[in-house]
Amino acid sequence: MLRNGYSRRFATGLSASSSLIAPIMPPSIPAVIYAGLAAASTGALFAASVVPRF
Repeated sequence: MLRNGYSRRFATGLSASSSLIAPIMPPSIPAVIYAGLAAASTGALFAASVVPRF
């Protein structure tokens, strides 16, 4: 990104924010594989990753 003219601050912020949300949005591949193997709902796993219940 720096070579393409973006500031170091913008590049750092974008990389940090995308690395935090990547495992959740969209449902990660391990969650989809687990849903298939465990006969669980992919939608339920996705909802649980976004809004966990206590």
